[in-house]
Amino acid sequence: MRESDAVTTMSLETEQSREILVPRHCTLSGFTEATSELRGLHVGSLAPVTRLAVTTRNTEYKITVVEPRDWKVLVQGGRFFPTERLAYLCGSGFGGTLLKVAWIGIGLCCELLTEGQRVVTSPVQDFRILTDDLPGPF
Repeated sequence: MRESDAVTTMSLETEQSREILVPRHCTLSGFTEATSELRGLHVGSLAPVTRLAVTTRNTEYKITVVEPRDWKVLVQGGRFFPTERLAYLCGSGFGGTLLKVAWIGIGLCCELLTEGQRVVTSPVQDFRILTDDLPGPF
């Protein structure tokens, strides 16, 4: 681990101080810095019925934005979404407790909420807006 990738903190739980190394991206400032440099998109900035193809390390998802302001989407792909299901795209992160809200970012894991169950994808490798793939008979 490079020194720039970690921060040192002091534990005050015991009489003796000890150093604890924490990966920088696990701190709020490190997470903010790391995610600000990533390519991504905010679901809330998209128009309703926008279709996306999101490729993760393990799966390709088709996502249709239903209500952008509420982060409500229809998602299909992988073992958790074999058929299209309603979900909330909560955001993306490195798989810990920090989350960039309503965001799909390259290198981050997407977190979706459906029927009270949290689903975390493998890291996103790519995404694209599908312009000629509208759902339904219009």
